[in-house]
Amino acid sequence: MEPIVSTRLMFHLESHNILSPLQSGFRKSRSTTDNLIRLETSIREAFDKKQYNISVFFDIKKAYDMSWRSLIKVVKEFKFLGLIFDQSLRFHRHLKYLKIRSAKALNILKILANTRWGANRTSLLRLYRALIRSKLDYGSVVYSSACKSLLKILDPVHHEGLRLCLGAFRTSPVESLYAEAYKPPLDLRRMYLWHAGITGNELADTATRSATGSSERFPIPHSDLKACFRQKLQSVWQSNWDQKTENKLHSVIPVLAPTVPSSSNRREQVIWTRLRLEHTLLTHRHLLFGEPPPYC
Repeated sequence: MEPIVSTRLMFHLESHNILSPLQSGFRKSRSTTDNLIRLETSIREAFDKKQYNISVFFDIKKAYDMSWRSLIKVVKEFKFLGLIFDQSLRFHRHLKYLKIRSAKALNILKILANTRWGANRTSLLRLYRALIRSKLDYGSVVYSSACKSLLKILDPVHHEGLRLCLGAFRTSPVESLYAEAYKPPLDLRRMYLWHAGITGNELADTATRSATGSSERFPIPHSDLKACFRQKLQSVWQSNWDQKTENKLHSVIPVLAPTVPSSSNRREQVIWTRLRLEHTLLTHRHLLFGEPPPYC
């Protein structure tokens, strides 16, 4: 009974435009990302006009008990809806915080990724997407404006997660990890989430940013948009992979596609993966343990 009443009530509120266009919580086709983008857009517009942007953050639930007779602190950075905004919008503090938080989540994966008795690759990749990559994805449409050198501090987390899932050695090329796990690099992943940098989509981005204050909605199925963006991502990723002809895995996987291990046994999967990557204990022991290279 309650879901029926809730659905009809929301329909009435939405159809009569009773709710504020700035409210995103508990509304269909909206999320906290809308508020993050709106704040970032407001700050950048102030930067462009050589103006100041002042934001006041307070918890409405406790505002009437805590906001009286006390000065509001002026801070240079603030965590808003899980994203740390700094006064220059460099997002360096957020990226460092995100790296530490994601690295802690990797500890769960390390326990389950034992190369002898651990979970199979499919289960580990699902855990990686749920526990680690979801953290990296959240807010990426906003913090992706940071400089490339800062964004690269997240790459080691992504690489370690894939190595754990595949059972690969740390000497394995990262491009091989992407292809074997069928998980794109983070820069392409962010491109997919915000479809920026792909020819023809910049105008769509500009229109989206300019419409952040509008309550008008267009009835375009999300599945259609996702399929289009996924095809664009695959095309760019495949183009980059085609240039890695010196990579030994390229001859095995010339066309990027999901790979299914021939066995469900974790130990056999690890051996199979290391042989395909051509990075085994026999061939790369000297790099792993700092020993002198063997003589043939």
